[in-house]
Amino acid sequence: MTIDFPAIFLANAPQFFHPEIFKDGILSGKIILSDTLQHPHLAGDVQLLSAQLQNAPIDLTQASARLSFNGAHATVDFFNAGTKDVDLSFRGEIDFRDSNDLVAKFFPSTPVFDVMNASIECAGQIKLAPVGITLAPMIDELDIRGGFFGRDWTIGLGEAGETQTPAAAARTTREFPLCFSGVSATKILTLGLHPRAKPEAARPRKRAKRR
Repeated sequence: MTIDFPAIFLANAPQFFHPEIFKDGILSGKIILSDTLQHPHLAGDVQLLSAQLQNAPIDLTQASARLSFNGAHATVDFFNAGTKDVDLSFRGEIDFRDSNDLVAKFFPSTPVFDVMNASIECAGQIKLAPVGITLAPMIDELDIRGGFFGRDWTIGLGEAGETQTPAAAARTTREFPLCFSGVSATKILTLGLHPRAKPEAARPRKRAKRR
């Protein structure tokens, strides 16, 4: 089966999320699907350009991305997004050999910090908060795992250790269940990023003295 969509203008497209998430943007691509839904084989690519977001589980306001599919794997060539205060950028890879056990790994290109001092039972929202100089551990990998048709999703925060020991021994991972519905959907997982640089205000020109 081939799905070809040269350009879908999201502002005018039917909304599949309630409440609506996409206010604007262009979605384009071509996907060739074969094999079964449980063990799919995909080829092609999908690109999202200049999307304007609202009501998303992550408090993003804008995003652009490109995914390339090759068999049972996909590559996130780029993902650039932002909130009103911070910018986020990463690349990644997705393993969907078994749709009941999808594994997505994301590698931030901008510094992301684990600022969660306490654990939470389940995260219903992910907030990207601006932080200045911080001693919080830096996250070098985000792992999201779960079944495509299930609700047993988790997010893992991979943190590189500061010691000189081998990488495998120095790494730690904090894992949080994800739940975007129900009572626990109000719990927030907060990640810290450096705030977006503000443009410098133009200095008024000094008037030349008359002689």
